[in-house]
Amino acid sequence: MSPIFIGGLDRTGKTLLRLMLSSHPNIAITRRTYMWSKYYNKFGDLGKVENFNQCLNAILDSRSISFLDPDEEEIRREFSKGEATYARLFAIIQLQYAIRMGKSRWGDQMGMIELYADAIISAYPGAKIIHMIRDPRNRFEEKFVRKKSKPGKVGWETGRWLKSVQLANHNLASYPEKYHILRYETLILDPEGTLRSICDFIEEPYEPGMGHDAANGQAPQESPLDPYGFPEENTDRQEKNQIIYRYRENCS
Repeated sequence: MSPIFIGGLDRTGKTLLRLMLSSHPNIAITRRTYMWSKYYNKFGDLGKVENFNQCLNAILDSRSISFLDPDEEEIRREFSKGEATYARLFAIIQLQYAIRMGKSRWGDQMGMIELYADAIISAYPGAKIIHMIRDPRNRFEEKFVRKKSKPGKVGWETGRWLKSVQLANHNLASYPEKYHILRYETLILDPEGTLRSICDFIEEPYEPGMGHDAANGQAPQESPLDPYGFPEENTDRQEKNQIIYRYRENCS
């Protein structure tokens, strides 16, 4: 089993990367299921029927999971065939969705999934984790401009960024072949080269047009400078630099 996880702080490009990778014919990546943060080890031994029932009911009651349209009977049937672990339960639900989407490989996007890197890689030895990092000045500028944050929270956000970077470096040192740190700025400036590198990391063939397929079909895009959209094909480097260095104008 070789799932793909996309982690990092909010507003670091996780959604953009998810849409790019989900445009690959083999990959289906869900978003914000919160399986690891909300349910992992929260219900005791899943080998006990009452614990399993409580855990599964809690998962199925979640709006973020119900969006995947899970088949409860199939989940119960598959779970009964093997080891009663949280990771296996999560994988059954995720793989069910991937198969429904016509894909063979599943993944999950969740902020700060890097906190669970040890447990994830222990449970799925073939897992790949991509940790998104973005310049903290530009990330905060975007939160401030969108009125999602306040100037007084700059210290809090800086602390969160430092913690994320610390986890990134620690996990990369621990799992150099399974963990990859990706800068948002690199993805924006060289999307094709970056996606080729990511495909090598996750051991999937690169599919031409992956990024633009995502932008044209699924990714929100208001303009070539939209921080969550994919820059249009004719967007020049100067415009891309405006995305990356916009904080110089708005946070000076």
